[in-house]
Amino acid sequence: MSNLKKQTLAAVKEELRGVRFKTTRSRYIYVQERSPGVHGWLGLNDNDTYLPEVLILNPVVGVVHDRVQEQITELNPEFDRRGQPLVSQNLGYLMPEKTYRTWDFYQQKDPRGPAAELAAALSAYGSSFIDTWADWSDLSERIEHTDLLTDDEKYVVIPVVRALNGDLSGALRMVDGKHEQIGHSQDLYASFYRKYAESFVKKFG
Repeated sequence: MSNLKKQTLAAVKEELRGVRFKTTRSRYIYVQERSPGVHGWLGLNDNDTYLPEVLILNPVVGVVHDRVQEQITELNPEFDRRGQPLVSQNLGYLMPEKTYRTWDFYQQKDPRGPAAELAAALSAYGSSFIDTWADWSDLSERIEHTDLLTDDEKYVVIPVVRALNGDLSGALRMVDGKHEQIGHSQDLYASFYRKYAESFVKKFG
């Protein structure tokens, strides 16, 4: 690992500690506990193309709901979602400019400056995103209409949320509809979804 990367990650770790984000086994992922089984999530995508002069970080903010991701994984262990955010967004899109944003760290400059700016942006703009999606009632309503999930993801996530909320008929209707839609398709998602749908109906049907 380059010196710039080491210094940058150390500076970021220190600044994120100040806004209650803790390290995980990955030096690029941080979590903030909100309630049992619910965590704010920060992933740092790095672009080291320009090392040793510049390291570029692209922070992504998300929310982890353990019971949803564990349920999805139980229904199809090949699709292990444990510890992954249910929804996520590039931090730049949560800021007033609403555009893709990176933070640049330069070899000849103190990394504590941009690290502090990143943590401040996370606290100011990422926290409200986490607040909203960490709340189960808000999530249950917003997940039905969000554009933070792909269409394929929606047919995996939303039925589980509905089932956990006791709407078994709505959950099964969505799974059955998608199962019928994929028909005899042989692509990877179709193969996955057939197993998922079979397990879902067996558990909740």
